[in-house]
Amino acid sequence: MIRWLLFAFCTTAVAQTPDPRVDWAATWANPTTLKLTATIEDGWHVYSLTQKPGGPIPLRVSIDDNPVASLAGTPSGSAPETHLDPSFNLQTEFYTNTLAVHVPVALKPNGDVGHSIPISIRFQACSARECRPPKTIHLSVVHP
Repeated sequence: MIRWLLFAFCTTAVAQTPDPRVDWAATWANPTTLKLTATIEDGWHVYSLTQKPGGPIPLRVSIDDNPVASLAGTPSGSAPETHLDPSFNLQTEFYTNTLAVHVPVALKPNGDVGHSIPISIRFQACSARECRPPKTIHLSVVHP
């Protein structure tokens, strides 16, 4: 009996879909704007910054509390694709393959050059068959 339970457990664990690859990078677009880029695994998409409520989790970008910089406005992104999604019964906005987000930054007067600025990115990735739970990743970029 125990062997059967172990076999069933192992089979279930193997059948789970791994998280899709969404690779993020952060660079400076100019002295007051961060540029975040993402490469999304084929067959998956990430919902946009402007995704309306009542459906999938929209992309959110924030600068975590730090002594160097703060968010200076609303982040803006690449133009998303749109699609009427019957699963949510609403128009969804999403990115496939790649995306770019520009994040306005206010550098604090006493912020030292060379210190890291922590960034949090929350997103939800879905395919045509499933949606993964929302995920938050953390990046940092060095003060110019």
